[in-house]
Amino acid sequence: MPGEQLPRLPRGSRKSSTERNTATFAALIGLFLLAFGFLALVSLVLPAVRGILLLLVAGVGFFTLHYFTWGRVLTRLREKETAPSKADNE
Repeated sequence: MPGEQLPRLPRGSRKSSTERNTATFAALIGLFLLAFGFLALVSLVLPAVRGILLLLVAGVGFFTLHYFTWGRVLTRLREKETAPSKADNE
């Protein structure tokens, strides 16, 4: 009905950002493993696909290196730098 409001969800059911990030990372790893397994099977049938498979493995390795360098390590360093400045302002 147009005049009715939707019920609200309880606020305590939200997951923390760490739990959401962990779930997203696990889903990405699962997706990459599934895709890699499929390509490995295809490369058994079509040997020309091995070069493409090698390029994809190198690309995933490059992505993983940058994810851990820029996404995780530098985010933690930035949080450590901003934590004392917040305490000084109060």
